[in-house]
Amino acid sequence: MVNEDVMFCCRLAHTLERQIFDQNMYKKSGKKGLYRKTLVKHKSDKKGAKVKTDNSVVQERTVVVRDESVEQTIEAKMFELLDLFMRDSSLGVYQSRLIFIAFLKNHFLYKLQHYSAKQPDFIKIRLAKVINILSFFCSYYGQFEDKLRKTVERLDGAARTKVKTLIDVGKWTVQKFSIVKNNIDKTHR
Repeated sequence: MVNEDVMFCCRLAHTLERQIFDQNMYKKSGKKGLYRKTLVKHKSDKKGAKVKTDNSVVQERTVVVRDESVEQTIEAKMFELLDLFMRDSSLGVYQSRLIFIAFLKNHFLYKLQHYSAKQPDFIKIRLAKVINILSFFCSYYGQFEDKLRKTVERLDGAARTKVKTLIDVGKWTVQKFSIVKNNIDKTHR
């Protein structure tokens, strides 16, 4: 891995750890789970008073509903982050990034198995979801590894021949060039 890529991996690991284990990242929850307040909207008349469809006046009211969309949004953002992390990798760092994602999966799996007794249920649930996401990434992007390796070997072979040619040309001096030129001139006479 190149030095720059190590920083990307560290940032990714820090972000995932924070999204899972930092309790400030979770909304305040009640006994039944995460909740949000929503204002019920009604049609209004020309004067601005809230009215029902049968034109009777209604007071504003707030309804408390379970907010599962926030949870799904966080997992979706983690998924997008991991997908971007893998899709932006070049041929040279693809395999090391895949190994790093497998390492993260094993790290979180270890934390789930050994440290989950101390954690609240909502953290355990999110940790399990992230482990599933990381497992998916390992299996999905792992299927391209053989094709990628063959492509790298093919491109590496072509690059090595070009470098050898450049090195051979670089070894030529003016004296060697003039000797070859004289030999060619003699054969043409």
